[in-house]
Amino acid sequence: MILRLADIGVTAALLATMLAAISMPASAAESLKEAIADSEFGYSFRWRIEHIDQHPLPHNALAIPLRARIHLHTAAFYGLSAKAEVDYVFNFGMSNFNAGAGNTPNPPGYPTIADPQGGDLNQLFLQYKAQFGGQFRLGRQRIIYDNARFIGNVGWRQNEQTFDAISYDHKTSNGWHLQYAYLDQARRVLVPRYQPVNLT
Repeated sequence: MILRLADIGVTAALLATMLAAISMPASAAESLKEAIADSEFGYSFRWRIEHIDQHPLPHNALAIPLRARIHLHTAAFYGLSAKAEVDYVFNFGMSNFNAGAGNTPNPPGYPTIADPQGGDLNQLFLQYKAQFGGQFRLGRQRIIYDNARFIGNVGWRQNEQTFDAISYDHKTSNGWHLQYAYLDQARRVLVPRYQPVNLT
């Protein structure tokens, strides 16, 4: 699900902005400035070496992909926050492996190491944490249930799997853990990464 400003209409958007500016108290405006100032920006690198000797293929595969990731996570404003996360995978020009699904490199006779070079918007979501403890998320997000056997992020691969979804997570004081998600699209580890989710 994608919300676009054009879907709302410019006039309605401007009207909503003016009403929000008029009705927002000064203390709320100051809190919004603090939330923006307290936003977290970070980056990370993950370098992997993977070697495969797969019979009966004639060649061994070797890949040394590097994943660079940057993220921005805003502080909460009345429980509402946002996160953006972008990845780029480099393979340093190596071609002695098969990236899978027709991705480059794609030489014959090599085992598949599913880490193709390229960039991806890994996560982009709005999050709301309610006072009663529930957490709502809307947008592209990482979802891992149990040991990720059926629904997870395929975290071993450099470009992980994320979902365009609406999710709810709630841990109660007596030990119950409630999780619910409506998955609209899966962003898979291989190109084409944007594919419908089929749970049947």
